[in-house]
Amino acid sequence: MNKQALENAKLASNYHQQGQLQAAIAHYQKAIAFQHDFVAAHWNLGSILQEQGDPEAGLSHQLQALEIKPDLLNPQQHYQMGRGFMQSGKLDAAIACYQRALRQKPDYIEVLAALGTIYGRQGNLDLSVQYWQQLIAINPALAEAHYNLGITFCRQERFEAAIAAFQRAIHLQPDLDAAHFSLGDVFLQIGNLDVAIAHLETTIDLQPNCAQAYNSLGLALSRKLQVEQAVAMYERAIAIAPDLAQAHCNLADVLLQQEKLDEAIAACRQAIALKPDLAAAYSNLGVALMRQGQLEEAIAACSEAIKLQPNLAAAHSNLGEVLFKQDRLDEAIAAYEKAIALDPNLGDAHCNLGVALCELNRIDAALKHLHKAVSLQPDDAISHVNLGMTQILIGDFANGLVEYEWRWQQKDVPSPKFTQPLWDGSELAGKTILLWAEQGLGDTLQFIRYAPSIAQKGGRVIASCPVTLVRLVASVPGVEMAIAEGEPLPAFDVHAQMLSLPRLLDTTVSNIPSIPVPYIPADLWQHKDISRESLCDRALNVGIVWASGYRQREDSLRFYHKKSCPLSLMIQLLELPHVHLYSLQVGRNANDLDGLGEFSDRLHNWSPLIRDFADTAALANQLDLVISVDTAIVHLVGAMGKPVWTLLPFAPDWRWFLDREDTPWYPTMRLFRQTERGDWDGVMRRVYDALKTFQL
Repeated sequence: MNKQALENAKLASNYHQQGQLQAAIAHYQKAIAFQHDFVAAHWNLGSILQEQGDPEAGLSHQLQALEIKPDLLNPQQHYQMGRGFMQSGKLDAAIACYQRALRQKPDYIEVLAALGTIYGRQGNLDLSVQYWQQLIAINPALAEAHYNLGITFCRQERFEAAIAAFQRAIHLQPDLDAAHFSLGDVFLQIGNLDVAIAHLETTIDLQPNCAQAYNSLGLALSRKLQVEQAVAMYERAIAIAPDLAQAHCNLADVLLQQEKLDEAIAACRQAIALKPDLAAAYSNLGVALMRQGQLEEAIAACSEAIKLQPNLAAAHSNLGEVLFKQDRLDEAIAAYEKAIALDPNLGDAHCNLGVALCELNRIDAALKHLHKAVSLQPDDAISHVNLGMTQILIGDFANGLVEYEWRWQQKDVPSPKFTQPLWDGSELAGKTILLWAEQGLGDTLQFIRYAPSIAQKGGRVIASCPVTLVRLVASVPGVEMAIAEGEPLPAFDVHAQMLSLPRLLDTTVSNIPSIPVPYIPADLWQHKDISRESLCDRALNVGIVWASGYRQREDSLRFYHKKSCPLSLMIQLLELPHVHLYSLQVGRNANDLDGLGEFSDRLHNWSPLIRDFADTAALANQLDLVISVDTAIVHLVGAMGKPVWTLLPFAPDWRWFLDREDTPWYPTMRLFRQTERGDWDGVMRRVYDALKTFQL
């Protein structure tokens, strides 16, 4: 030992005893300067510095003392020192202390637990598992150790190992509510909802005020589509812990399922107020705003979710849905693809991507994603319906019509309230069958064609349809009676929805033409104000319809715009001197003719003459040709066997198939398709050229 170091250490000790701390510090520092490995000087200097309020410098010297002489302290002292470091957040220093304790006492259980905890906090999960397993090897009866091991396994996504650890903890301590809660959460993550619910309910029995347990139970019930019960659980969680932001966010999710949009928005905003960085709340807010038609606000909410949590797949998927509604297809597809890259098992993203790809006629890629969506969420009706429509679009009726039946499982499609059974397609043998309209006017006109075939099966056919179609439907061969929707129905034995008739009657692309057309007799319909004789007999008299049915909601406008053609392009047909145009347009777009007086001699507004579709049929019957966008009138004119040219957007409705210019549904119909999205100019150029050579 250095003599001068010893002398300074003695002086420092005397000054310390006399309370002269600065002098003591100075002499300990001199002692260390003379001998750097002077253990006692380092340790005592560290103690004085801590007394003076300089813990960093003090601990530094004590750690140097321990580096020089690890057995300076006993295991308990090393443990206590490590706890101090741990409480002050100095985890690496705590680890060093605990490791020294273990070198002296390898079976020190408290130290092993502390190391398992620290390495878990630092994200070194493999080492955390190692120390918990060492502890359990020493004392297998410690339920808390098994529980903590399970928590670490969960963080590694080793769910089977986590389940085993939690179950062992519960076996050792059946009332360990934390283990029941964590086990419930694991089963929730892996989709075993019934077992999850059982453990979460046990947690609540053991700990009735556990808000997190109510929140997780709400999630499980929501995934079982027990929405009302889920709402009750979230509300209970919020009552216990009003500041539990995640419960407000999850409540918003189920309110969205109930289409309670205002309440969902309020819940999202409350979650955000409590936790401004809760990305899922912004994502749910985006969905609610989208469904209210506030698309720009929805984009802002989804974008904020992505900014806060770039790997939140649902937010990218929701953003894609909003962009799709704005017809920003390329951006929507990119958002869906990003969502799938983050979570390949996100069924909604696959479904929505499939629909978006259909809009670009990328059918093979669309089918791939729609099949994936169905495989991931086999009970999701929307995925099945979109798959079915895409299969029908390419002529795969065998599979597509079956998938299309899933439409009745969609929450926004009301199921029939009839007590009579659904018809299964078998012989009717004198039974009365009700055919009822379920969707649009065009669908009803298209599929009432099956009434004669059903009558041939021995059935007495009655039909329920929109009031504007009653007169027409009543004229279809085989229909004994047509009744307006909402009116009292006569007795019947079985029923069938009209869009299920193709499946029930084994329709294929090749056998569609076997159904006779016309099935709505054209000559029955005469208009009191218009007759063929009143038209110019030297002209080609053409009816026109340029706009699809208007949809007021911003998020539905894309369908109106997609299917509607500018009136100005149709007016250009008047450049052909032998053509007269007659407007059969109804709805708000009928007024588009106002201000076009310069064409009054050859542009005729028949819209005011139309009260129902029978009037439209009577007017169309006087014309040589009808040119219309894809709306109900093309089905009417086609069903009457009159010439009709249908103008289709780039991505057509499923009934029109792909590429072909004719359709097996209507032998007198010709299809004019966009070759690029939105290109009505190209369509009308081809119509113009065809009209120059049109002959009856």
